[in-house]
Amino acid sequence: MIYKTIVHFKYIYIQDLLCFLQKKAFITDTYKGKQVERMKIRRIVAYSLATLDKLSSSNKRLISTSLVPCMENSLITANSFDVSFNGNDNSLHYNVDLVNNIEGYIHANIEIYAYGFKVAEEKLDFCEMKLKQLCPIYQGNPRIEAVQYLPSNYTSRIPNIAYFVPDIDAYAVVKLQNTDNTDVACVKLFFSNGKSVTHLAIQWLTAIITGIGIFLTVYLFLFSNLNTYSSVLAIILSIVQYFQTVLLVSMQSVNRVPPIATAWTENFIWSLGLIPVPCIQKIMRWYIEATGGDPTLNLTATKSSVLTQRGLEFLNKLERRLNNKIYESENTLLFRGVQRVAYKVGIENTSIAATGFLSFLGFGIIIGIFVCFCKLISIFLLKGKKLKPIRFQSIQNNFNDLFKGTILFYLTIGFIPVTILVFWEFMHLDSPALLTIAILLFLLMIGSISISSFRYIRNGRMSKEFFRHPGYIIYGNQHILTRFGSLYCKFKIKYYWWGPIMFAILLIKTIIVAFLQKFGKVQAMLLFITDLLYFVVLIKWRPYLNMLNNVVNLIIYGVITFNSLSFVFFSELFGNTYSVSAIFGWIFFILNSALTFFLMVTILGILIVLMIPKASKIIFQDSMDNRSSYKSFGDEEVDDSFNKEGLKKEGKIETTAELYPVQSYGVNDSNSLNIDIEISHIDFDISSNTVSISTDGHSSNFLELPAIPRRSRRQLWPLHRS
Repeated sequence: MIYKTIVHFKYIYIQDLLCFLQKKAFITDTYKGKQVERMKIRRIVAYSLATLDKLSSSNKRLISTSLVPCMENSLITANSFDVSFNGNDNSLHYNVDLVNNIEGYIHANIEIYAYGFKVAEEKLDFCEMKLKQLCPIYQGNPRIEAVQYLPSNYTSRIPNIAYFVPDIDAYAVVKLQNTDNTDVACVKLFFSNGKSVTHLAIQWLTAIITGIGIFLTVYLFLFSNLNTYSSVLAIILSIVQYFQTVLLVSMQSVNRVPPIATAWTENFIWSLGLIPVPCIQKIMRWYIEATGGDPTLNLTATKSSVLTQRGLEFLNKLERRLNNKIYESENTLLFRGVQRVAYKVGIENTSIAATGFLSFLGFGIIIGIFVCFCKLISIFLLKGKKLKPIRFQSIQNNFNDLFKGTILFYLTIGFIPVTILVFWEFMHLDSPALLTIAILLFLLMIGSISISSFRYIRNGRMSKEFFRHPGYIIYGNQHILTRFGSLYCKFKIKYYWWGPIMFAILLIKTIIVAFLQKFGKVQAMLLFITDLLYFVVLIKWRPYLNMLNNVVNLIIYGVITFNSLSFVFFSELFGNTYSVSAIFGWIFFILNSALTFFLMVTILGILIVLMIPKASKIIFQDSMDNRSSYKSFGDEEVDDSFNKEGLKKEGKIETTAELYPVQSYGVNDSNSLNIDIEISHIDFDISSNTVSISTDGHSSNFLELPAIPRRSRRQLWPLHRS
């Protein structure tokens, strides 16, 4: 039916073309105007389908650029190999440079595998096929560039689906035998039809939308309220870490990764800063060599550097099936893990760390410039009455804290790229200068996040000890919230300490990937166990601030856990056949592509919602922990003189600042007090552990503070010193 429809469309296309050449006009009278328009639309559709059919039929080809040995002491190897088969005219174009140590008459046994299943097996006699170059074959280094037309009885066996499925997982094992039926050579040819899910449009689209989300988060940090900022921060960080984790998982040195899986992960190479700009790569090679390193030239060498796109792991101590075994020669380089990912995107092995470090520092500078630009924008917003004067004054007075808070937010985004590349540099030592940069970046990253986590957790524990609620200080003190808020705002108040746990898990994963590149099976299993345990913990605790963020993060980490499980099967730890890995590879692609689409729509949805004030108030409503009671993040300004005056000598503190947490003190406590009065004056008496609250000139001592250890009293105030 479909075939007849296409033929009919082709007929319409030719008919209308003849009418056009004869200058035959269409009927345009008023009575039949609608019918004429429908005919035009039908013909437009016909043109499109006929053109697509023509393009698809003219693009039936199979190519192979890798010829690798599959037996020890194979008498045939390749310096270069480029073969292309055109399914339209059955022509075989080949340009090969071989190293041949065979002489005499030979025949070939060919086995073709698709997705782990043997789909064809054929015995070829080169003399019967009239291949003069191979009948007989002579010892030497032949360089052959020719076109050969294959018989239709061979080519008709190729299914049409082989020409159109992206990243087809097919290869041929060619065993050459002499007249005594003795194997003298064995080579593998990996096929491709030129179609791939790795696409520049996908890379740019995901990078641009995610980048918009990052800059949007910075903008909300400066100008928006706490609830909106916390919700968007949690979603954007989770999306960025998902892209980084997908690429991190693909860097494992497992046995064979299906091409559909490894091709999809290459779309997120930007998330680790591995951006293959040609001029930057030249600078990196020069820098490595100028600082005492020895840069590799795998991408520019004249010999063939064959990339095993399945990430093959060669272990001499393990016996494997012949079909899964590849042997390295002087003209063949086997890349796996991190090297495989870098090679496929066009980055030299010695430039991996340098490229990532440069990208991290470059985007950090851009973020810093954007924050300074927002400070200037606030002046114009104030003049246009789009920004409240109180908020403008807050931005001007606390700009240093805002800038430091933004840099800390950027460090959380760059945690995975920096740590994995630093550990990679520790293992490979590309140059002394690059090693020094790696150490400094590692100390900057780990030191900043560790110190910041320690400081805000200390204040949270202090707040819980003195006021029976951790949010009193970490949300009530503007200095702490601005500096360290990106580490805990995305979690519920009672799980404010969850940030260091998340970074510890990410650090463990980067250590596993970087330091266990030679142990693919152990690497895959440890990473899966780590992801599975953390996923179970997330299901039990659900630490994120609201239901939306918990659902999004559970979906993301569920997919991440499945990705780790897939690579366990890719490593063949359980002795599974490759057909199982191929099935997991397609599930990997379908699941991750669907999630990527969902996350991109989520970011665009956030942008649309933020443009509608009423909708944003509904979507980003106040969290159940009532954190906005402690600090109105941007809409109101609280007098901070209470924090600056410190303890008086007589042991009392007086302030006229309105302390919001008193109104919602102990939100989740059944014994909490509900105060519905206007507070005009508060006196804290630390010596008697009581608070005196004045309302309209009347004083009442009725709220008792928990016992304060004598050694800790001097640490409570001023908060800005903590």
